[in-house]
Amino acid sequence: MNLIQPRSRMTMTTRTRILGVFGIVSIGLFVLIRWYNRPEIEYRVIELDKAWGYEILVNEQVVIHQETIPAIDSLMGFPNKEAAERTASYLVKKIERKETPRLTITELERLGLIPQHPHR
Repeated sequence: MNLIQPRSRMTMTTRTRILGVFGIVSIGLFVLIRWYNRPEIEYRVIELDKAWGYEILVNEQVVIHQETIPAIDSLMGFPNKEAAERTASYLVKKIERKETPRLTITELERLGLIPQHPHR
């Protein structure tokens, strides 16, 4: 004697549809929440007395204020607006890739901010 009634095909189909709709709604909510919580990262170039610098902003708050070329032992600012902009843009991309917002000598060479060493 079987006391457990087998589920009808309609019940299983309805359950599958409900789970499918729930899954789609859950994924949509997850994507929406991640998109709204995504920080807005931008930069602005700043003009100094005889050089250029930049600021990196996250959600309109300055998180990096850079008046000198980083990674070199000098207090020299960027020679022109384009160099500061190129560097700031590069750093924003690094931050968006979740990399450390730090520049190496090699990266400065690639950005054309310092001459390349022949041994590299």
